[in-house]
Amino acid sequence: MLVILSAIVPVGFIILIGVIAGKILTVEVHSLSQITVYILAPALVIDGLYRTTLSGSNIGLILLGFALISLVMVIVVEIMAYCLGLDDDTRKSLMAAAVMPNNGNMGLPVASFALGAAGLERAIIYMIGSSILLFGISPAYLRGKSFLSGFRLVFRLPLIWSIFIGISFQTFSFHLPLQLDKSVSYLGQAAIPLALIILGIQLSQQKLA
Repeated sequence: MLVILSAIVPVGFIILIGVIAGKILTVEVHSLSQITVYILAPALVIDGLYRTTLSGSNIGLILLGFALISLVMVIVVEIMAYCLGLDDDTRKSLMAAAVMPNNGNMGLPVASFALGAAGLERAIIYMIGSSILLFGISPAYLRGKSFLSGFRLVFRLPLIWSIFIGISFQTFSFHLPLQLDKSVSYLGQAAIPLALIILGIQLSQQKLA
């Protein structure tokens, strides 16, 4: 229980700061979100892959595990929808909630606080698989769009290109000159707290019914 609290309470504290900031400050959430998506999150992925101690087989097993978990959840939701006679919109909503958890903004910090650096680098790999599912496969499955259009969207995302960059650095043992790796590391470290603060600000703007 203490381990769970020690992982969740720090995350909740940062979100609370975001809630307070959203109440007392005038903040442009869209701009902060763009900074996170286009700069900080890609830096986190590049740094994580650049410094990872995981072997290629370990990375493959994590992605395979993610794929199997997702497949099981799809089957479970389909069976539930059939047995309960759910309409198509409800089935798709349930599918989105079950198969696409928030393993980025919430998952990464919880893994980091609970499991340390080793947990974070594994959580980053898991998030990569989730991002491919979210932006590449889910539009075709949930919205009826083609898989080709979904994967075109994937390759417009800086997160995907940061995967290629990070893997290339790791594969070819490329070392950034002039301590630029520290710059990338600092940017990556800012991704998680800023994402949680943004979440808190968004929560502060919600009105309870």
